[in-house]
Amino acid sequence: MSVPKLHAPRSAGSPHRRGMIALFAILSLFVGLAAAAPPPRSRPADAQVSRYLNAKFSRHLAVAAVHAAVTPSRLILTGSVRDLRSELQAQHWAQKVAAGRRLVNRVAVNAPYVSDAVLRAKIAQRLIYSRLDWGQIFNFFAVHVHHGVVTVSGSAWDPNSRWAALNIVENTKGVRGLVDHIRLQSLIGNDVRFDAARAIYRNAVLARYAMNPAHTIRIVVNDDRVTLHGVVESAMDRQLAYIAIARLPGIFAVKNELVVAQHGHSATGAGIFAEG
Repeated sequence: MSVPKLHAPRSAGSPHRRGMIALFAILSLFVGLAAAAPPPRSRPADAQVSRYLNAKFSRHLAVAAVHAAVTPSRLILTGSVRDLRSELQAQHWAQKVAAGRRLVNRVAVNAPYVSDAVLRAKIAQRLIYSRLDWGQIFNFFAVHVHHGVVTVSGSAWDPNSRWAALNIVENTKGVRGLVDHIRLQSLIGNDVRFDAARAIYRNAVLARYAMNPAHTIRIVVNDDRVTLHGVVESAMDRQLAYIAIARLPGIFAVKNELVVAQHGHSATGAGIFAEG
């Protein structure tokens, strides 16, 4: 008579059983985490956002004529204001509560009419005398105006200089819109920046350009590359400025954008900033 084969039961410590226990523990952990997680926050309802914004606008005279309409995907501003600063304020308040909705700004700026040429000259003059410290030397801005919309380009050596330039435009009477194309210069080149300033403004011939902010030679530095901007009185001054910078250690390239003033006209900052 054959003896039946007896199979020993799996021990609790067998690889198969240990794997099943580990899998069960992992699944239990994920289930527990999912149950403990707080429910996703829902964004404010469309009507709630609309009521909040329109009530806020109505309490401030400068933006009382602005109206907000809210849909699940968009927040639309309409109406009119009397200056650019008020339009930007309404836009700022709307952005804070948009909650993922696309902001559509259709607010009209009904600023008093000022010709483009007058706006250009006024803003350029104010930019020249803005930031009368190192910004006087290291900032370079260009202004273009078309139908009251001001485009500011160029570069700022620090964020405060950029903010100050934009603030000047926003607070100028007659501006209907603002386009910001200002770039921030690299802070890595600070040693090069100050070495270049010393090389120019300690030069016996070029030192006079530091006497008036409207006459300064502007030094723009990005890493190890230097660009010179401004208006000088002679071709010799232009060449001297280039030579003073080019021989400094740590400078890879110098781009000389200095312009020689036309005969009979002094070198003024207006030629630096105002674009037709």
